[in-house]
Amino acid sequence: MSHSAIIVLAAGEASRMHQIKQLLPYKSTTLLGHALTTALSTHVNTILCVLGAHSKTILEYGLPNNVIPIENIHWKEGMGRSIAAALQYLNEELPTVNTVLFTLADQPLVTIDYLNRMLKTSQEHPSSLIATNYGTSIGVPALFPKRYFEMIKSLQGETGAKSILKAHQRNVIALTPNFENLDVDTPEAYQKILKL
Repeated sequence: MSHSAIIVLAAGEASRMHQIKQLLPYKSTTLLGHALTTALSTHVNTILCVLGAHSKTILEYGLPNNVIPIENIHWKEGMGRSIAAALQYLNEELPTVNTVLFTLADQPLVTIDYLNRMLKTSQEHPSSLIATNYGTSIGVPALFPKRYFEMIKSLQGETGAKSILKAHQRNVIALTPNFENLDVDTPEAYQKILKL
């Protein structure tokens, strides 16, 4: 039986934060813990977390139960390699997965309702790409059906899956999010998130 998976990307070094961004306190957990809890609270049972720069420390800290850790040893090569590593794992271990929904560890304003809305839209339009509309651009969270998996597996560098969304724009359904587009990339952004 085919099913969906959510892949939380958390492999980056976060050099601008001067500390391990994934483990920064947020609400009752960490930034990464919050992203994983959000994913686990959706209708999806298969949750993967791609780790890289600080994988040993993060794994020692611990991931929630039912989250599958994927280690990307080539994390320095960019997000594309993290995405490809997750797809390689699915190809080998979970071949029945037919849609993947990518989220980021540093987007704590993403809601459970929004992810479920993306999944529902995908069920209604199974051949479409589902992306998030940020006005001037589209991006993650983003959902890809199986027909794009081979393209995703060949990704490299910093571009991530956005290149696929751009190349297949006619087949993209862009949803307007119910949250502010705020990535925690700097200490200032982290302080803003804490105030929110």
